[in-house]
Amino acid sequence: MSAKMVPLTRGLPVLDGGSILYVYDQEEIYLENLLAFLRDGLRMQHKIYLFDDLGAYKHVIQILSSEFSDDFLSEIIFQDVYSRSSDLLFWGDQEIAETDSIPKANRFWLHDRVDLMRLETVKRHIDVPKLFVHAHGIAALSGEEVFSLLRTHEYLMTDHELLVSPLFPQDSSKVPSLSSQSSTDNELDLYKKKLDFVHVVSHEVRNPLTILSGFATILLETEPSISPRGKEKLYGISHYVKSIDQELSHLIETEEMLAEELYIKLDAFCIEKPILQVIDMMRTKSHVQHIDFIVERPLSLTDFMMGNPMGLRLILSNLISNALKYSREGEAVRFTIHLVNDQVCFIIEDQGIGMTQKQMRSLFRKYGKINEEKSGQGIGLYVVKRLTDLFGGSIEIESQLGQGTIVTVTFPLILFPSKGE
Repeated sequence: MSAKMVPLTRGLPVLDGGSILYVYDQEEIYLENLLAFLRDGLRMQHKIYLFDDLGAYKHVIQILSSEFSDDFLSEIIFQDVYSRSSDLLFWGDQEIAETDSIPKANRFWLHDRVDLMRLETVKRHIDVPKLFVHAHGIAALSGEEVFSLLRTHEYLMTDHELLVSPLFPQDSSKVPSLSSQSSTDNELDLYKKKLDFVHVVSHEVRNPLTILSGFATILLETEPSISPRGKEKLYGISHYVKSIDQELSHLIETEEMLAEELYIKLDAFCIEKPILQVIDMMRTKSHVQHIDFIVERPLSLTDFMMGNPMGLRLILSNLISNALKYSREGEAVRFTIHLVNDQVCFIIEDQGIGMTQKQMRSLFRKYGKINEEKSGQGIGLYVVKRLTDLFGGSIEIESQLGQGTIVTVTFPLILFPSKGE
């Protein structure tokens, strides 16, 4: 029988009743994670209990009041940890007892002055789905205290990541912190809506495209009198149709990946198939745009990395598509793959318009676009950066205005023990 889960964020469930030990270092990031915790709870209509200092409460409420109505914000029950520290959870017990009949998940954010014994008492009083975050400043804890706390908390969170406690008998896994998770979810919403539209429209577009391609093929096969220039035009139609069909397939696949939250699902996979799929799609795209697409790759690509095939296709296709988009007819885009030092390195190099330092600084921001004259929402590279980080990779960009751009993406490979080890 599988354990009951309760959503911490829209894409990340934790054990029902689970406790997260949050050991924070920076106050600013602490507040970002607290804000993400509250924001996600409100969106999922959870009842929220916040035990923190008054300054932190005022800070997050000021921000949330511009996003949520007073009715929503009334779901946050606040207790100042410095005002009633000796009897901190008594008030909370009474409030919880009165709302037990309400079928809402409860989430608690508790600062380090909360008594853990009282916390366990509160847990036993709550019959609805629940989760707890217990925050401690790292400077206030000794190594022995951290070790002790990990024995009573299922999860450990730092300012930047969340993982299963190593003292619990579960498979260890690591995901971004609450603020990173929340930011990723929020910024992908618009991308999902855009792709929802594409999914609907694509079915209307594909039918006439298929008919058009079919007529072109019939003419090529049954009309020997067609001039060489006429044949070139018909071949061009076929290439354009194939290119559009591949773009639609790619967008639909991306929509499905985002809609099903597949972008945060990590597993070991072979890199060969998604790479070859991207190469095939980009060859057609480059042919239509009259750009030379040069591929340099090892003969064997049977290595494995951590992530998911859809995500890798999305990363590579976005980067190569951008290189093609900002290149001129007759220029070349080079796609190079290296396997070195237990890593796979992808290099996309173009001879296009390049970027200024100012453009590069905003490249991975939401809606940061290289060229305002080019179409697009400017969110593709934002998603690329998020996925690259999630897969444990890195991305570097070199560019000079008018001379082109070089993008280097690197991911660690998984090393399987050889036989006999």
